[in-house]
Amino acid sequence: MRALLRSWFSLNMLQQLGFAVIIGAVVGYFFPAVGPAIKPLGDIVLRLIKMIIVPLIFASIAMSVLELKEVGKAARVGGLSFGLYLMTTFFATLIAVTVAGIAFQYVTIPAADQLSAGDMKSITEGANNYAGFWGTVFTIIPDNLLKAFVEGNTLAAIVFAVAVGMLILTMKTGDDSAHGDLLEKMLRAITRLIYRFIDYVIRLMPFAVFAFIAWMVATQDYKVFSALAQMLAVGFLALALHVLLTYGGLLKLFGNVSLRTFLRKIAPVQLFAFSSASSAATIPLNERVLQQKMGVSRETSSFTVPFGATVNMDGTAIAQCVYAIFIAHMFGIDLTLSQYVLLAVMSAVVSVGVAAVPSASLVTLSVVLGVVGIPAAGIAYILATDRLFDMARTAVNVTGDATVSLVVDRMEGRFDDQMFNTPADQLGLDTPEAV
Repeated sequence: MRALLRSWFSLNMLQQLGFAVIIGAVVGYFFPAVGPAIKPLGDIVLRLIKMIIVPLIFASIAMSVLELKEVGKAARVGGLSFGLYLMTTFFATLIAVTVAGIAFQYVTIPAADQLSAGDMKSITEGANNYAGFWGTVFTIIPDNLLKAFVEGNTLAAIVFAVAVGMLILTMKTGDDSAHGDLLEKMLRAITRLIYRFIDYVIRLMPFAVFAFIAWMVATQDYKVFSALAQMLAVGFLALALHVLLTYGGLLKLFGNVSLRTFLRKIAPVQLFAFSSASSAATIPLNERVLQQKMGVSRETSSFTVPFGATVNMDGTAIAQCVYAIFIAHMFGIDLTLSQYVLLAVMSAVVSVGVAAVPSASLVTLSVVLGVVGIPAAGIAYILATDRLFDMARTAVNVTGDATVSLVVDRMEGRFDDQMFNTPADQLGLDTPEAV
């Protein structure tokens, strides 16, 4: 037993996660009753991460602003990252509409009466409660900050963290430097405590991956998958092209790094994102990999990763376009060029607010379908496949967060090329350095 444990802990994170995926798939397929039974183990790890996400986002972003030492630098990093996230989302919808619009002209799409409809109750309720643009604005600026934090409102946490960081900077450089220094020391200590907690939780991630993969394999309806396999293939193709073309182009043109090396090093983050289907839960691991394997500075990644986990939803925008075009073809609706353009624009706009509404992307999908003129009832037919698509698009989302973090760090002149080019197996994931 001791030899087995020593062998396990001698593996790096990617190897542990890879074994977890393989073993989980085998267990879920051959012992389907085990999958649902062990899923709570994965939920426990996910809850340990999620319960600390809002404090982590607040502390890491506020400290990132402080470590930039100037309000102007903090504003520049925020502006650069937001602009890049908007640009990648634009290309995501462009690729999705192009790929799906062409592919669905040639693939066989089952008619609605050949598929079984899922329960639309939660989606309908979520769509009715979706407040659109102003709802997102009011989410960013809540009337009760404590309530927003308790409810996991990450948009509010980001805005408040930036404001706190900038205010402490102005205090440190003004007449109230003593209190500014005290607040910085307190924030630094809190951040250190949070990262110490995260360090122990990260070690449990392979067990969560094992539980989630076993559950997913054991519980999915493969008859539905076979009927909608072509839709999923088109969606996965659009996701893959976005990673290769958009992220690969950014890394080559602005990051001046190899996409192959980047993908090899980001693989542990993608695996955990795929199994958990949660961008927020992947924040700690993403930050750690960027800082300790890719050479991205803590000042940049502590800001761009939490920020991206909230506003960067490229995978979701792609899924909404693919779903919408598929549903239109399923009902025999020929979309015009103006409808394709409107679909791309609406998918990009509403994807930013996905994390802040119930039922995630399927809720905003119903809004998009209504605007474009496609029956929202079609969502019921693709509900059974959304879990797998959700896992894939979450992996793309976190890849985008890492890409933008690296590019921004390069633009700011803090990127460490030597660490990036050092083989990953020579760079372990250590306890986070003191902050």
